Amino acid sequence: MTNKVDATCSRNFYFIHLYNDHSGSPRVLREMVDSISDNRHIITSNTDGILSGINGVTYSKFSYFPARNLFFKLFFYLVANINIFFILLRLLIVNRKTKNIVIVNTMLPFGALLASKLTNTPVTSYVHETSVRPALLKKFLRAVIEVCASNVIFVSKFLFDKEKFKRITNQEIIYNPVSPNLVSAPKDINYIGKFNARNVIFISSLLAYKGIADLIDIAKLSLMAEDQIIYTLVLNCTEKQLEEFLTEQVLPQNIQVICRPDDLRKLYLKSSFVLNLTHPNIWLETFGLTLVEGMANGCIPIGPVAGAPVELIEKNYGFNIDHKDHSSIRDAIVSILSDFKSFEFYAKNAKTKSDFFSLKVFQDKINDFIDGSF
Repeated sequence: MTNKVDATCSRNFYFIHLYNDHSGSPRVLREMVDSISDNRHIITSNTDGILSGINGVTYSKFSYFPARNLFFKLFFYLVANINIFFILLRLLIVNRKTKNIVIVNTMLPFGALLASKLTNTPVTSYVHETSVRPALLKKFLRAVIEVCASNVIFVSKFLFDKEKFKRITNQEIIYNPVSPNLVSAPKDINYIGKFNARNVIFISSLLAYKGIADLIDIAKLSLMAEDQIIYTLVLNCTEKQLEEFLTEQVLPQNIQVICRPDDLRKLYLKSSFVLNLTHPNIWLETFGLTLVEGMANGCIPIGPVAGAPVELIEKNYGFNIDHKDHSSIRDAIVSILSDFKSFEFYAKNAKTKSDFFSLKVFQDKINDFIDGSF
C-alpha cells in the first residue's frame, strides 16, 4: 500500500523534467509523483519513458531530443526551456487562486525556475547531477537555482557536499529509492543459483564515459583466463542505436547484450555481481541507482573510486575499484566466485543494506520534506 502525502487543502503539484526516457532521474521522480495524492501535472518531452502514462496525472509535453552535435544540442535545449517557461507560466497564472508547488527535476529545466520566480510560486530544485557541461552552462544553472529555488533536494551526501547553495536555507538529502518492482523478497533470492550462474550485470546508456569499453576489456581478460563468467550488458537505447553499436563493436563471446528488458528484476536475480564503470574524471556518479537495485536482489556491487558509490558501498558487501584497473575488477569477481561462503556473506550483506534505500524510507522523507516546506 502506497504511503501518500495527506493534503490539508487542494494543491497543484507541477513536476518538470527535460527528457523523459528510462534513465535514473526520471525513474526517481516517478516515485515522488506516485507518493503524492494532490493534483499532479507533469511537464516533460513528448518521448516514451518512465514518466509516461501515470494514472491520474495531467500532462503538458514539448518536442525535445538531445542531439549529438553540441551546437544543435544547446539550441534544442534552449528551445525546450523556452517551451517549459511558457507552459508553466500559463498554468501558474490560470491556477493562481490554488496552492501551486513546483518540483524541477535536475538542474537542466531552468525555464521552470524562472516561471516560478516570476509568479512567486514555491519551487524545489531536485538536484541529481554535478557533471554538467559546458562549465559556463553549469555556472548559469546554479545561479538560476540560487536566485529562484525555495528548497533543494540532493540525492546523496556526496552531492550535497559538492553542490550545496549559499543562499538557500532548506537543503535536504533524500536518497533515491529502489522501485518495489525491482526488489526481491529474501525468500525469492537463490544464492546458490546466483553463485553458480557466474553472471555479471552491467546497465548503461550508450555514452563512452559509462565504461562500456572497460566492460569489453574486462570480459576479454576473463575469456582469456577461461573464468567461465558471463557479462550481461543491458543497454538503455533504441533498437536503431543498438544496431549501430553492434555494427561498430566486436564483442567477445562471453558478453550478452540486452536492450531495455521488460523485467530487469529477473536479470538481477540471475546475476552474481552488478558493475558501475563510470569514468569519474568525466562524470561523477551522484548516486548509483543500478548498484542499489542489484543489491536489492542479492548482487554484489562494484563501483567507482569517486562520487556517491563510495558512500553507498561498504567493504563488507562490495568493492570500489578504479574503472581502468580491469585486472583488479576481474580478480575481485573471480575471487568471490571461487568460494560460496564468501559470495553468500557479501551478497546477503548487500541485500540487507539495500533496505536503507526502500520506497517506504523514501516516502517518509518526501512526506516530511513537503509537510515541512510547504
